[in-house]
Amino acid sequence: MIKLLKNISPASIFILFIVMVLLRVPYFLFGNPLPPVYYNDPISKLLFNHLHFITNHILLNGLITAILHLIIALWINKVAIDFNLLFRKSYLPAFFFVIISSLYVEFFTLDAVTFALVFQLLVLQRLFTLYKTNNALSIAFDSGIYIAVASLIYLSILPWIFVVFVALLTFRKFDSRDYLSAIVGLLIPFLMLAFYYFWNNNMPGFYEFFKPIQTNEIKLAMFTNRADYLPLIPLVLTILLAGHRLVENFYKNIVHVRKCFQVLAANILVVLFSFYIRPSFGIHHFLLLAMPLSILLSYYFLITSNRRIAEGLIWLFFATSIVFQLLR
Repeated sequence: MIKLLKNISPASIFILFIVMVLLRVPYFLFGNPLPPVYYNDPISKLLFNHLHFITNHILLNGLITAILHLIIALWINKVAIDFNLLFRKSYLPAFFFVIISSLYVEFFTLDAVTFALVFQLLVLQRLFTLYKTNNALSIAFDSGIYIAVASLIYLSILPWIFVVFVALLTFRKFDSRDYLSAIVGLLIPFLMLAFYYFWNNNMPGFYEFFKPIQTNEIKLAMFTNRADYLPLIPLVLTILLAGHRLVENFYKNIVHVRKCFQVLAANILVVLFSFYIRPSFGIHHFLLLAMPLSILLSYYFLITSNRRIAEGLIWLFFATSIVFQLLR
């Protein structure tokens, strides 16, 4: 399977579709509808009030989410190819996104994080272009706008502004105007929203939006159920192997690729810490790790020469995903 996905061919897309369906079959056949997620975010409130007929239907919800995930997976693959993040064109980034997005049943439902993934890709796509431009103002401004709009969908996206700062530090010489441009872009949608609430004499509603930042207490445990850590076993093992090979070969990569991986690493750290903005959202939040991790894992599977370990890890992912669904 890995051998087929290492090449660019129409058959690879068909394999991605089959894998995505097979990894969701236990949930479709035996799963129970997940408890509804309640949103305090303005756009999500508006959006999911009109999509309740989808979120309440387990099969329709799962199918629509699977299609969106497949589209996002192919988009991630295109970004990896366009910016030469891997030394070889393949469908492995899309494949690993499909696998990671199948580890938990919470990922199978349509929620705010699914839409946030789109903005995550838009932001990273813009930041990766910093290496070939002399004017970073527009890129920083656009990234700030994307993050602000995504925050109105899912508040935990707000700290992504630090990913923009890391990218500017990594790709560019320090210029205060670039950082100011990003901050202005971030503030504009919030100022427009504040004006809307002020015009409708409802400023307390605007302040309510930021309430999770003020009231949530930080707890070290990210999962309330210890069994939720089980699907992470093959993922953490593969991340350690991939991280080791990446560090080992770091300076063998071209400068642009090294800088892109630094931005992806910053993205992973920010996603982990931003969980505590709204910990009640639970496992759903960690779908945001799927994009950067899919590229990291692809790097390892492209460079490793031990086919048995590679295939064994893939089957371990499959088994973990399916068994965990049945146990839930």
